[in-house]
Amino acid sequence: MTVRENLAYGLTVRGTKTIQIAAVTNEMLDLVSMRTRSKSLPMELSGGAQQKVAVARAIATGSHLFLLDEPLGALDALVRAELRYELKRLASDLGLTVIHVTHDQEEALSIADRLVVMKRGRVVESGKPADIYFSPKSLFAENFVGETNLLEGRVIIVDGEASFVEIGNQRIRVVNHGRKVGDHVVVSVRPESIALARPTRVEAERWKGKVSHVTFLGSITRYKVNTDDGLELIAHVPVTSGEEFQLGESVDLIMDLEKHMLLFDYPAEGLENETAVE
Repeated sequence: MTVRENLAYGLTVRGTKTIQIAAVTNEMLDLVSMRTRSKSLPMELSGGAQQKVAVARAIATGSHLFLLDEPLGALDALVRAELRYELKRLASDLGLTVIHVTHDQEEALSIADRLVVMKRGRVVESGKPADIYFSPKSLFAENFVGETNLLEGRVIIVDGEASFVEIGNQRIRVVNHGRKVGDHVVVSVRPESIALARPTRVEAERWKGKVSHVTFLGSITRYKVNTDDGLELIAHVPVTSGEEFQLGESVDLIMDLEKHMLLFDYPAEGLENETAVE
């Protein structure tokens, strides 16, 4: 069927009057900016255009609740980014309720008004995207929504609002949340909360390591660093910083307490089992 016939299909099978079908179809064509492609067949459309028609065909039926199951999964990155904002605009403009299922964390964070994180068919937690990203209640959500570094250790000092956690031969200062000395914990440090610098003799708040992998990602460069203590840490450095580090280069890692650094109880079933997606 052509684009126009696709948009009219749901109304046609419901026995809607022809004049109403024409009016709604024209409205949908304008809504998704497909008026000039109304006579095109699916094979003549890009993947992004096909998805827009599929969404508009569903909207044309007058429904107010939609389930989108990985709707952008088969599209290339540029089209996927464009359509995610288009979907959000349509839902907002038309007052629709959309349950959007995806494994793409960036897509979920950018499109959702409310995020629901699930594991093995059960809801782990839900909330606003920013709350889930910055202040999750569970270790699974912290690890699943966005990249993070998980460091196992024990609380060695509790000093007012801060705790010092021993991780290997290093220690890290973290905001305290009711932990006590001796507690087995996991410290989560987002890659954007780790700064890299050229080596210095100053030891305070700095770990030593060597760059083992470099990935340029446009706005950031992703560095994998193997520390002198045998840990593997990921750091995201904005390209606007002007700092570049080479493979094999020695670096200092600086972790900022004021940025994203959270403390979790060590899971009874083990860290690997707790954070496993499948």
